[in-house]
Amino acid sequence: MKKGILCLIPHKHFITSMMNWALADAAAGTEEHRRLAEEAADNVWLGIRCFKPKQMVAPRILSDDEFHGLAPPTLFLVGENEVIYSGSGADAVQRLNAVAPQIITEIVPDCGHDLTLVQPELVNRRILEFLGDSPTSEDSEDPSLR
Repeated sequence: MKKGILCLIPHKHFITSMMNWALADAAAGTEEHRRLAEEAADNVWLGIRCFKPKQMVAPRILSDDEFHGLAPPTLFLVGENEVIYSGSGADAVQRLNAVAPQIITEIVPDCGHDLTLVQPELVNRRILEFLGDSPTSEDSEDPSLR
């Protein structure tokens, strides 16, 4: 909460600190992962400097009954080291499995909120499988699928 509130002060240090916390697995990972985390922080900083902030819609927690009413196919991927949500990714998956078994859930290993940076191949593969378009081995070499 403290890091998020400090981001209201338009200073690159606070933005970088927040992003390093939110993307901790990438920031502590390989050279490529660190580069991606730094690039993400730079992009957030650039966005703050160049665009007027818009009023955000306050997030809310859906009730169990609201989850039962979800009809569209839904895929929920969460990093095992998630830091943004209260509780853990495992807690979220456990609740979803109990109240909305129609939702496909998976905990992505060795990453947190940065799952698309740290585990891009796995995340992309799961999304393509969910959408019914499993890539062939020939397609997996195509950089546009990464």
